[in-house]
Amino acid sequence: MKVEGEKRLMKKFCILFVCLAWSLQTVHARLYVNEIMASNVLSYENPEGDYEDWIEIYNSGTSAVNIAGYFLTDDYRGGNYWKIPSTSPSKTTIPANGFLLLYADGKTEKGPTHLPFQLAKEGEEVVLISPDGKTIIDSLRYGAQYRDISYGRMPDGGQTKGYFDTPTPGAANNQGYATVSETPQLLTASGFYTGNVLVTVRASRPGDTLRYTLDGSDPIRTSSRYSGPVSLSNTKVFKVRSFGPNKMPSPIQVHTFWVNIDHTLPVLSLSTDPENLFNPQTGIYVNDGDGRAWERPVELEFFENR
Repeated sequence: MKVEGEKRLMKKFCILFVCLAWSLQTVHARLYVNEIMASNVLSYENPEGDYEDWIEIYNSGTSAVNIAGYFLTDDYRGGNYWKIPSTSPSKTTIPANGFLLLYADGKTEKGPTHLPFQLAKEGEEVVLISPDGKTIIDSLRYGAQYRDISYGRMPDGGQTKGYFDTPTPGAANNQGYATVSETPQLLTASGFYTGNVLVTVRASRPGDTLRYTLDGSDPIRTSSRYSGPVSLSNTKVFKVRSFGPNKMPSPIQVHTFWVNIDHTLPVLSLSTDPENLFNPQTGIYVNDGDGRAWERPVELEFFENR
């Protein structure tokens, strides 16, 4: 009986020790869902050579934390939690004041940093849960996401959240934008025209500044300012976007205007920023590269035969 009593006492002591150790770890470490990317087209190539959604966890504490045994989910209300495997502590340990990337790619067979779900670019919530399967450590709710733009905390671990046009997977966040400017309305239809064509644009939100280009390049804050209809006398690719105070620039609107050009067959028009082709370091026309890293975004327009 004495031996059985000692065994029970020892078991209780071990449980108490484990709980105390975990409690001390959480006292000295604060974990945050710090940054996410839900539309990774060409922004970040992971170690396996893939461009997948990713989630960054930040450890603001003074000691390393192994998150094996914690749970992560994008379906908290549905109760679908993923337990981070304990098979490789070196891959699931976050150093003090450090970061850990987890890949939301649905490919758990690739290792403990790969998750069974993908992120919805329309918006959802990512939740980090303690090993007890109940306590929420941190969460990050986000709205609609944009191609190669990340979303997260400003600064790391902060309560302010926003968009980053320069994502920093596995590193400290930059200063971002709390909101995104609304896409302008390009009112003049693209297509084939005889004689001059007047291109009219309307801001979706009063106070936004519209900037446009006619050479195929993406509009930036120093591009021509739209102040009224633009007259075109020859074929141009018209690109326009909104710029608001303290806002990330809007997605770009693109229309191609074919002026005084006849065609007897349907036309498929592809346009892209010339930098994507001719930049000395990254242009795909002047460099010999292959694979996903050498793909570039294009705008596609189709015109029926007149």
